[in-house]
Amino acid sequence: MRKLNSISASAMGYAISFLLLIGLICSGVLFVASANKRLERNYSVQEHLVFDNYFSLLYGAKQENGTYFLNHPAGDSSTICVKNWGVFNVVEVRTHHRQNELIKTALIGKTFPVDPKTVFLPEMRSALKVCGDTKLEGTISISEKGIERAFIAGKVYTNKELVDGTTVVSDRSLPALNPDFRNVTTASFYDETIALEEITKDSVFSFSNKTSLLQDYTAITINQSLTGNIVVQSFDSIFVRKEAKLDFVILIAPRIRFESGFRGNVQALASESIVCEENVQLNYPSVLILNETKQNLGKPAEIVVLKDSRVLGGILMESQSPDFRKPVQLRILNGLVGGFVYNQGSTEVQGKIIGYVYTYQFGLKAGGGEYVNHLLDATISSTQLPKAFVYPNWIAERSKYQSQLLAWF
Repeated sequence: MRKLNSISASAMGYAISFLLLIGLICSGVLFVASANKRLERNYSVQEHLVFDNYFSLLYGAKQENGTYFLNHPAGDSSTICVKNWGVFNVVEVRTHHRQNELIKTALIGKTFPVDPKTVFLPEMRSALKVCGDTKLEGTISISEKGIERAFIAGKVYTNKELVDGTTVVSDRSLPALNPDFRNVTTASFYDETIALEEITKDSVFSFSNKTSLLQDYTAITINQSLTGNIVVQSFDSIFVRKEAKLDFVILIAPRIRFESGFRGNVQALASESIVCEENVQLNYPSVLILNETKQNLGKPAEIVVLKDSRVLGGILMESQSPDFRKPVQLRILNGLVGGFVYNQGSTEVQGKIIGYVYTYQFGLKAGGGEYVNHLLDATISSTQLPKAFVYPNWIAERSKYQSQLLAWF
């Protein structure tokens, strides 16, 4: 008889274990491939959501106030809501793909006209006089009398050239304000609101909801962290403590004061005064507006930017009852303003304006005297401003502006 080959039980066990191992490996590879495919699909959906949401923000930036709808090639759909937020527009976009949703909000500003003036000083048949270490860089629009050297407080003009740029002759008056910003009132800063009794903790307010309004007839002190769609209004005054953190918040009061060391992003509207104490940082895009509704018996309405403080964005100053003897005053005292300044009154620059300043006159207090259309140790330069800087559209020539995203969150 022939002897039959036999396989031991242990060998069969090894074979079965090997097959099981191969099966597990194959299953794992298939699972990983399937998981990667799902991840790739999810990443693709998220990528399309981000792209389509951003495209919708850009689309909304060019639209008037209202609600719009977009269907995208990737199968996404976007709901776009455009409304005013102080001097800017705000665009909120909700982009959907089945159960996935992405919500983004952006502030919208305007690019400046192609040929802005670094300084616009109306023609008053008097020269602009400079002394000390004053630097003018850009296009200077002034009286036909031009620029002259002066001697004030023991200081002569120390630089070689009067202007690093060009000079042109001004018109007799400031360019007209955009109608939206003539006589800016509290009503233009909010429409439908939700009244708040008080705020006791740090809070975030969504632009998906109506604007929250904290209103009081007495003075308000802010020391919390507030972000988003909220207006804080006092009929007396607002004091912002240095420990407060404000982002995209609107403040309205006759008098507003920022404590030394405060940092944040705000739009502030006052009728009597706004004061930035030393080392206050109002980050881009912040806006200070002073609308003098009536003459005070005491000192004129003013905005003061003290030592080492910065205001990045824009400043607008106007009066509904102008008095050439007590014009509204912007005083930059060893501080810096970056952006666009439009002042129907007097501007004192003993610091820096990096951007553009349109003012009825320059004022100076030095050496125990007061001078009109004098600059001492001032720097006014548009060449140092980033090209991507976006401004509030104060000027009426709206056709020269183009909408652009300022910030999104």
